Amino acid sequence: MVNRLKLYLDSFAQTPPYHLVASSSGCQTIVTFAVRYPELVSKLVLICPSGLGGDENLPVIDGVTKRDLSSMISAIFHDKKSFVIDEIVQVLKERFENKKWRLGFVKMAQVMKKNVITNDLLKLKCPVLFICGEEDRIIPIGQAYQAAKTMRDHGSDVQMIGLPKCGHAPQIERSQTVNKDIVNFLNGKTFSKNPEEKSWRQENGMFMPFDLDRALEKVLSASKKTKHIVNQVAIP
Repeated sequence: MVNRLKLYLDSFAQTPPYHLVASSSGCQTIVTFAVRYPELVSKLVLICPSGLGGDENLPVIDGVTKRDLSSMISAIFHDKKSFVIDEIVQVLKERFENKKWRLGFVKMAQVMKKNVITNDLLKLKCPVLFICGEEDRIIPIGQAYQAAKTMRDHGSDVQMIGLPKCGHAPQIERSQTVNKDIVNFLNGKTFSKNPEEKSWRQENGMFMPFDLDRALEKVLSASKKTKHIVNQVAIP
């Protein structure tokens, strides 16, 4: 994927350095690209990135193999009424009827699930913006909290925006908001007047700063409680 991106940029794109924006597994590609070709990249935007080293729930694979496309789409969005619609299901159904395409898609998803980019994130030389849905059921936002905190502690130039009531595809569910945030970031505009603030919850057009360390601690605490409850139930 990185080699193909390099070929495309060399053949068709404008003069580098490039701004690269991706979501989910695509983030693995642009992070690897930026590490391999740092002179070609100026900024990165990672939307709900995968490959952060934690558990990932991939209903995509089950949905494709079991032909349960509605459930697959439902897992991606928080606002199911607006996005789990017949038109989207039909488009995916037509695409997945191609066996070669379907098998290739599943294989790619399986490979991406095993790939981890956490070390590569610390090698990045360019500014990075995370944009994540707080109700992401595919990749829990806690993984992005941890990645952003590790990068911050490492001295990386990293910012993060969390979107409440939003799932794994903010670029679709909150398209206007996300597009504006990306353009502002790439143009060097700040999200608040305080340069010390690097993490925000964005709701109704307002940016509310939050403490990244506390947010991560809260997520980890909730995760431990869940595991404890599961362990109790599992005891005969």
